[in-house]
Amino acid sequence: MNKYDLESYLAQEKQKLQKANKEMMDAEIVKIKEILDQEFEYKVSQLEEQIKSRELQMTYEVEDQKKAMNQALELEMQKLKVQEQHTKLQTHANTTKEIYADVYKSLEEQFKLESKVKLTEITNKLKQSFET
Repeated sequence: MNKYDLESYLAQEKQKLQKANKEMMDAEIVKIKEILDQEFEYKVSQLEEQIKSRELQMTYEVEDQKKAMNQALELEMQKLKVQEQHTKLQTHANTTKEIYADVYKSLEEQFKLESKVKLTEITNKLKQSFET
């Protein structure tokens, strides 16, 4: 083998090695890309599940807060109704008390007048009986 053939042979072998290395590297890159794609899809699916889970949890929390707020509002409404009824009853009691006081006063005045009239009649009868 001559020097030129040896150099040519070495160059061809070098090219073959470079081609083989390139093909191996391309194959490795494809494998790495597939692995990264799979890992990416897995991470994305995990994040989507976490997001769904958090959304569901937040929905439940909002529902619980709504229920609590509605219960608090209902309690407040009941308190207001009780206070309103209490105020109405108090007003009615005060009005009834005033009416009874007025009726009592009227009856007392009427009783005094009737007593005075009867006393006057008795006095007059007694005067007449003593005069006769």
